[in-house]
Amino acid sequence: MIGEKASSGSPSDKNYAQFLLLVYSIVTTIACGIWIGYQFYWYGQCAEGITNMIVLVVFVIFFYITALVKLCDVDVFRQNSNIFTVSLVTSYMSYLVWTAMASHPDPTCNPFTLNSGNTIA
Repeated sequence: MIGEKASSGSPSDKNYAQFLLLVYSIVTTIACGIWIGYQFYWYGQCAEGITNMIVLVVFVIFFYITALVKLCDVDVFRQNSNIFTVSLVTSYMSYLVWTAMASHPDPTCNPFTLNSGNTIA
């Protein structure tokens, strides 16, 4: 009975949920773009930082291309790939690159080496 009630939501509830997922995806995408820009600014002084950022940007572009190809009804990738999944993966990858660069001991690559906030990651 509970399962029947949960699956029989009104169309407006479904549209509202889709709207919330879309808004969350757009906000996350914008925030990750800003965060990647700051990472380029902070850690771009050395070759390792530039390499990590370029790899991150290439993967992010690939993820968004796969999500946008899905919107064009091209079934090349998984059936359940969507922009929400891409935004989650992008935010997680941005976090992983930031923690890798924040842990770098070289002060030329990491301007926050002696900062106490660097130990949060």
